[in-house]
Amino acid sequence: MNKETLKLELKKSLAYLKEGRWKEAHKIVQSLEDAFGYRIHGLLHYIEGDISNSRFWYSRAKINYPFRGVDPEQPSKELINEEISIIESLMLEDIS
Repeated sequence: MNKETLKLELKKSLAYLKEGRWKEAHKIVQSLEDAFGYRIHGLLHYIEGDISNSRFWYSRAKINYPFRGVDPEQPSKELINEEISIIESLMLEDIS
């Protein structure tokens, strides 16, 4: 996948994530072999409450797990939004 297509797919997955369309976002990131895709994949599993899978994907992205100590039964919307903002910011720096 070329850089431009990757960028579009990552942006689309984040847009779906923000809309609460997790299945659509998940379908996209499953096919992306990229640290941002792995990170978004980990975030999706956190939202779904699948913490072990979330940790796995953050590990693949080589990112420290950002949700340590957070109750997996009560995903924090504030932390989710913060993580989305961080991902978007890093993507702008890296992919632009």
